[in-house]
Amino acid sequence: MPMSTPTSPRPSGCASPPPPPPTTPAGHLDALVTALAARGLRAYARTPHTEPNGVCTVAVCVPGLDKFFAITGGNAVMPGPGALARTRKAATR
Repeated sequence: MPMSTPTSPRPSGCASPPPPPPTTPAGHLDALVTALAARGLRAYARTPHTEPNGVCTVAVCVPGLDKFFAITGGNAVMPGPGALARTRKAATR
């Protein structure tokens, strides 16, 4: 069987290439919220601090996912069994 070239049709059963990444922060936010919603997850966010120039800190929580917080000292936090299982499951899709 000849190898496919970029101009040849995609063989059946092959996944489509991913869409191009968003180019703006708002586009990234929309893409992330859409991806979470497609999996039945909802993100909750708050902005605890905003600098006068508009740079801000945002705290986000997604029930059902592991929670990671800013680590400024102490031991590093590694993904728990739940996150690792979901990552493995998503990788096999």
